[in-house]
Amino acid sequence: MLDTKLPRFKELYTAFRQTESYANRVKQSAIAPVNRSIIKATLLNEPITSEHLTGLIQMFKYGVTDETFDYYLEQNVPDEEQRSEISERAYEVNEYGYTGAGLNSIADLNDEQLSLVKAFLLDAFEVTNVKQAQDLCTRFEAENIPLVKSGIYSPWLYYIQPSIFPILNNSHDKFRQWLDIPKDYPICIEAFSELRRTVNEIDLGLLDIFAHNFKTESVKRNIDEYLELLHRRFRNIWRCATSGKWHFFKEQDVLSLDWLAPNVDYSKVDVKSKIGLNRWVNRLRKGDLIVVLDKYNYFGMAIAHSKYVYHSNDKNLGGDVRPCVDVQFIHKLETYAPHHLNITHTNP
Repeated sequence: MLDTKLPRFKELYTAFRQTESYANRVKQSAIAPVNRSIIKATLLNEPITSEHLTGLIQMFKYGVTDETFDYYLEQNVPDEEQRSEISERAYEVNEYGYTGAGLNSIADLNDEQLSLVKAFLLDAFEVTNVKQAQDLCTRFEAENIPLVKSGIYSPWLYYIQPSIFPILNNSHDKFRQWLDIPKDYPICIEAFSELRRTVNEIDLGLLDIFAHNFKTESVKRNIDEYLELLHRRFRNIWRCATSGKWHFFKEQDVLSLDWLAPNVDYSKVDVKSKIGLNRWVNRLRKGDLIVVLDKYNYFGMAIAHSKYVYHSNDKNLGGDVRPCVDVQFIHKLETYAPHHLNITHTNP
C-alpha cells in the first residue's frame, strides 16, 4: 500500500463522513448483526449444503424481496423459534445487506468442500486479530474451492467480524489501484485494517461504501488539481454566458454580455451594485481567464486580450451590435457539453 496516499485518503474520508451516503450506510449497518445470526444458525445444519450457501447469497443481497428472504430463511434456519426471532429482528431493522448483483447460487460442491467452507466460517467467529484473520483466509484460499471466492465469502466474514474482515469486490478496484493494494484478500485484510485505524473507524462496512464510491473521487481529484493550476496561472478567472451568440463568439474570437448596450459608456456609470456588469466593465483585464458557461452547458475557455473600453470594440453579432472584448480561445466546442454545476447567475 502507498503510505504517501494516506494523508489524502484521510482528507477524502473526513469529507465523506459528511455525506448522505455515509449516513445511509451507518443506518444500514443495523442489518449486520442480524446477518451474523443468520450465518451462525445456518452453520448448525448438518450437513451443510450448497443450497444453504446459496441462501446466504440471496438473503444478504441488496434489494432482496420479502418472499425470497422468507424462503431462504426457512431453508437455512429450520428451528422455528430461532427463525421467528431472526425474522422479527430483520423486519424491525428493515435494511438490506450490502452486496449487489453477482453470483446467484452455489452448486455442485462435494461434501469435503462443503465441510471446509463450514469449518472456515466457524473459525472466523473465533478470530481476534488481523494476523489470525490473514492466516485463516490464506489456508482457505489454498483449498481452491470453486465459486466460494473472496467476492462471495468476504461479505459473510464481514458480517461475522465487522471490525476485522473487509468486504472485497470489483467495485473497489479503482480505490485499491489508487492505493496500490493488490486484489488478494489476506493482504486486503491488513491494508483495510490500517485504513480503518487511519480514520479512527470501527466498522469496515463504512470503508466498503467509501471504496465503492471512490470511482468519482479520482476524477474529482484531477479536477481539483487542474483548478489549482489554473488559479496559479491566471490572476482572475471569470464566467461568461453565451446568450445564444456562441457561433459569433467562436468565429470572431470575442466575448460579450447580453445586456451591454453599445450606446452606453459603462465606465462612467455606477454599476457596483450589478455584480456581473461591474466585473466585466471595471475588473476584467487582459490576461484573465474566462470560462464560457451557461446555466446548463459548457462551451469553452478563453484568455482576455483586451478589456472593456467604450466604443473600442463594438461587434455585429448576427444583427445585434454589442460591446465586446477580444479573446484567444484555448478550448472551444462546436456546440456545447452539458454540465451539472449549480449556476444561478451570469457574470464574467
